[in-house]
Amino acid sequence: TTFLEHVASGRNMTVEAVDHIAQGRVWSGTDAKKIGLVDETGGLDDAIAYAAETVGTENYTVESYPVYKTNIEEIAERVFGIPMAGKESIIKNEIGAEAYHILKKIQTLTRQQGVQARLPFEINIK
Repeated sequence: TTFLEHVASGRNMTVEAVDHIAQGRVWSGTDAKKIGLVDETGGLDDAIAYAAETVGTENYTVESYPVYKTNIEEIAERVFGIPMAGKESIIKNEIGAEAYHILKKIQTLTRQQGVQARLPFEINIK
């Protein structure tokens, strides 16, 4: 079966009708909803919640595989091949001051708990 056949089946349409509407294009979610190619727009969490609601359950969990570690030191070790602890000056010289500054910011972000509100820029008060 073709992709058009899958879409047609899911939309209760003929393959010709789907082909006429979709025109072989990639549509934005909003436009796809307007022309009847999707029922709702949203992300993965929305789709999972919708599926759970459809089958009538509130008791579900979501697990992602494989489990990725976000420890910034481990990432730095893999990228630069040296342990980060005690090697700040070596890493800073290797990647440059600006990249090191960003690495330290990421390290700070990964250690903070709870909801965070961030600006798309940094304010330094002297």
